[in-house]
Amino acid sequence: MRSASSPRLAKTTMTELGAMSAPAGGPDRPTESNGRLDPGREPGPAAEPEPEPAAPSLPVQEIGDVALADLLGGSGCPLCRLRADASGRYLDALLWEGVNDPGFRGRLAAGRGFCPTHAHGVLDADRAQTGGSLGAAILLAAAVRHRLVELRGVAAERSGRRRAALAAAAGPAACPVCEQVARARRAAISRLLARLDDPAWRATIAQAAFCLDDLLSLWAAADRRPSAGWSEVLEAQLERIADLVARLDAFAHHSSYDRRHLLTNGERRAPDDAALLLGGTATARGRG
Repeated sequence: MRSASSPRLAKTTMTELGAMSAPAGGPDRPTESNGRLDPGREPGPAAEPEPEPAAPSLPVQEIGDVALADLLGGSGCPLCRLRADASGRYLDALLWEGVNDPGFRGRLAAGRGFCPTHAHGVLDADRAQTGGSLGAAILLAAAVRHRLVELRGVAAERSGRRRAALAAAAGPAACPVCEQVARARRAAISRLLARLDDPAWRATIAQAAFCLDDLLSLWAAADRRPSAGWSEVLEAQLERIADLVARLDAFAHHSSYDRRHLLTNGERRAPDDAALLLGGTATARGRG
């Protein structure tokens, strides 16, 4: 039986992306981070960076297991990383194919464009690919033109019917990137649960740093698909969060001037870990 590794994946077309039942793997796009200090307070010693975990060696039953093992081998929430990766790949594919596809542009307009995250994302992706923004401009123009017609329709409504028209206009767009990302996420959750019968997979999933939203989604899916291995995963996840609470308390206690020398690296990382638990990975934000 083969073990999962981290393959280099070629550029994926929109058609291939739509046909995928397994999540795409690959590295996260780089993000910037910054920190803030309370006025008048001296910073404590900086936490040493945590080493990037090695990709686990896991038994492979299907080709999709390779990408899933790659996600589990990285730092942070694996499903957040999947959303960021799937979003980036689909945006790249849109810029290669969707720009010159009148049918896609029509569907994009009918769906009222992109969500806020992916409206910025398509522009960022275009500039990263080409150094310009022509492709993004063409796609965004299709959406903006439709929204302008919608707004003019609201303005033309009589006052008694305007409230309903305003509510409809304020509704979220049927973002095609969010839809693609949601499909990849559902496929990954299904595959994670299907692998719980294997001890190696179960142990790796149990130690993964899922954000709270993704942990709850995984839990809800596990409730619909009972598995003897889920209780072990859930117990480990609850212990991880309890450890985080303890490290946060210790960080606060040891942050006074006379106790800073007692701070451990784990305690210094606790605020960042808490933000990731509650907010997920910044690059993955969106409705997917």
